[in-house]
Amino acid sequence: MPRSGSCSIFLEAAARNAEFALSKQTGDGWFEDCSFDDASRPLLHTIAYTMQGLVGIGDITGRQEFIDGAARTANTLVHLMDDDGYIPGKIDRDFRPAADWCCLTGSAQTSIVWSQLAALKGNARFAQAADLANRYLMGRHDISSPSPYIRGGLAGSWPVWGGYEPFKVLNWATKFFSDALLARTGSAIRSIEPMAAQALSTPRPDQFTS
Repeated sequence: MPRSGSCSIFLEAAARNAEFALSKQTGDGWFEDCSFDDASRPLLHTIAYTMQGLVGIGDITGRQEFIDGAARTANTLVHLMDDDGYIPGKIDRDFRPAADWCCLTGSAQTSIVWSQLAALKGNARFAQAADLANRYLMGRHDISSPSPYIRGGLAGSWPVWGGYEPFKVLNWATKFFSDALLARTGSAIRSIEPMAAQALSTPRPDQFTS
């Protein structure tokens, strides 16, 4: 483990979790039991969550096999995405569409993973896939509604009556979408990190005692 001290126990637990996830992965990137309900037709959302976990744990622990596992799935999803950036919201065991709607949440998460893998592996194809997925998401991002409850948000599915959180604008979908856009601008992320670190190290007024 590249980090030591009190955090090591948590990193070791995270690595064991990632090892378990890889034990459920097949050669083409499919994960068994990767679903909230129907494991034979999981949401892109849960598949992407698994990839995100593997990339993050692999990066922080230095375990390349976790990153490679995420890349196996991510590579197969590149081939599943169409020329407009659409990825089916549910996928079957053979990586065939199992839904006729898009899980915008999962597409944003997948875009994040593609950007991370492009940076970690120097693979331009992943970067191109992320750009295409982002353009699809941007086309479904509401920036014109007069309602402040809708404007700026991203729905769970497209069409909005799709199978994942129908007729809802989701805060986590919008958050993943923002992350996906930021992930394509590495310089923006690098400029944010020192500011965030400074903010965390600066005491708030309510932390002072008289």
